[in-house]
Amino acid sequence: MLWRLLKSFECILFNLVNWAPIQRTLKQRQSAETKTETESLCVFALTDTIADTASLRKLSSEVRIYSDQGHLYSTVKKLCEEKGINEALHFLHKHQGKHPFPSHIITFLVRICFEKKDICAIKSLHSLAESRGLLSIPFFCDQFIRLFASCGDIQASHDLFSRISHPSLYTWNAIICAYSKLGRRKEAFQLYDDLLLGRCFSPDKYTFLGVLKACSSKIDVEHVRVLHSCISKNGLDLVDLVVGNALIDTYMKCDTLQEGFSVFESMPYRDLVTWGSIMKGYVQCGHGDFALQLYEEMYHQRIKPDGVILSTDPKPRLRWTSQLHQRFVDAITQLGGADSKCFDPSRK
Repeated sequence: MLWRLLKSFECILFNLVNWAPIQRTLKQRQSAETKTETESLCVFALTDTIADTASLRKLSSEVRIYSDQGHLYSTVKKLCEEKGINEALHFLHKHQGKHPFPSHIITFLVRICFEKKDICAIKSLHSLAESRGLLSIPFFCDQFIRLFASCGDIQASHDLFSRISHPSLYTWNAIICAYSKLGRRKEAFQLYDDLLLGRCFSPDKYTFLGVLKACSSKIDVEHVRVLHSCISKNGLDLVDLVVGNALIDTYMKCDTLQEGFSVFESMPYRDLVTWGSIMKGYVQCGHGDFALQLYEEMYHQRIKPDGVILSTDPKPRLRWTSQLHQRFVDAITQLGGADSKCFDPSRK
């Protein structure tokens, strides 16, 4: 027992005597390793710095360009607000070689042109976009097709469309809609047929809406029926409220009330446009009594009418009851009275 105690005491004394040299050795090793690691990091950092010099210069150049573009956009926007779009376009034409500008400036000016409908400004913007090579991008080409059509220059729209070797479906829709809005029904139908013959795309809801807009009289009934059949095959007449409303409105314009009403009854969802279209169609065809029945049904379904529905004149010789009259009066009062701008959208 005593021998074990002496042996343990000897070990403790040995550790105390030799600890300081061991600690110094450990510190020296750690210092050497740290120095080596630090030197390695410095070498790597220096190498990366040398390698990234070109990247840094490029980044600095890009930052300067973005800064210039931001200033250019602010200048163009200010010119549009203070002096008009033509002044802004003149500025861009003058400086386009000196300052490269991003496409979102053109997008901004396209929106202004849609608001102003200034044909001179549209032609100037088109020239600018063409010089920047932006007309090769389908989005910009489609926008200019619509822009020219909005000012009645359908020839410019068609010329743009003809220059595209492989027009997208969006481009087809743009040119079809352009002809439809200007009442050029034959051209709109022909373009729709060309789209189907090409078999590159299947028409979507916007294609059908564009062609339906071109149908406005009895002579177009067969076209409407063919379109309705295609729409039904795609299931759009039941699931898409906008397409269903357009079908009702088109059938009513073509005096095919029964078919319009069939679409109305088959629709699982109806909004105020749906009710307004069906009621207006019956009123215009001299069936005001039935329009009032529809209004009654609308009332029982607790659908609140708007100014468009209430301003539809039901025509004379109606079974106009005091109860129905009171409902009209109450609905008009809720909308702010007969002088409310709900009944005249142009009224400010």
